[in-house]
Amino acid sequence: MAVSLIGAGISLVVLGTIAPFFLVLVPEVTGLVVLNYFTGKLRAIRPGLRPRWPWEVVRKDNYFSLELVTREVLEETYAAKDGPQMKVKWSIQYRPDEGKLTSYIAVDATTIEKGFRDVISSALSAEIANMDAEPARRGIKAIEQAVLRALEKEPMRSHGMDASTKEKLEGEYGVNFVLFKIADIDFSDDYQQARAGQARMRVITEAASKVSTGPDGKPTKDAINAVLVEQGKAKKNIFEVEGLTEVAGAIARAFRGGN
Repeated sequence: MAVSLIGAGISLVVLGTIAPFFLVLVPEVTGLVVLNYFTGKLRAIRPGLRPRWPWEVVRKDNYFSLELVTREVLEETYAAKDGPQMKVKWSIQYRPDEGKLTSYIAVDATTIEKGFRDVISSALSAEIANMDAEPARRGIKAIEQAVLRALEKEPMRSHGMDASTKEKLEGEYGVNFVLFKIADIDFSDDYQQARAGQARMRVITEAASKVSTGPDGKPTKDAINAVLVEQGKAKKNIFEVEGLTEVAGAIARAFRGGN
């Protein structure tokens, strides 16, 4: 009995000694890439307790996270069919493919983002160019679907086989494309400022028209200046405006709707 226990103990010691040369434990949501010492080839190993050869080198920095990656892409601007520049905020999500880690570790995040960004930006530009500005602002879901169709259907040649753009990029970068999402579509900042300026000018012109108009029916320069002074948009002091009492009263009535 004692001999059996001793033999079992020795077996466990031997097994514990040699096991690390033939087995490797890869944590969950993690992939491992080992290097064959003799051939120099890389091999990807999935999460779990996995077999390996003693001549396959395992290093701490060869473990890679398989967690979902979200890339917030900078705002981009595209021209709508009727002219306005549209500002689009969008992002993508992808996950490293545990079976293609050797491809994944060969590129950096910037390369992956640029690859998908170039294709998606081209699809966004083409789609928004076929829409007027207002429908584009309200058509986020439809535009998302159009971009996804372009990723899935656009044929490309990869490894001698026809593949969609998405499949080609996934194969090159060792990832699984998960999500494309548009957060917002709106007029560009410059265009919004121009619209705000136009709207403000209309208000000023309407108010000035109620103060004084010329022979052509348009507000006079003095009337416009008086409105600007009243709104604090001009450096000239309101007390320097000729006919202070009459003009100031007219301005006040104009902004009250003529009452």
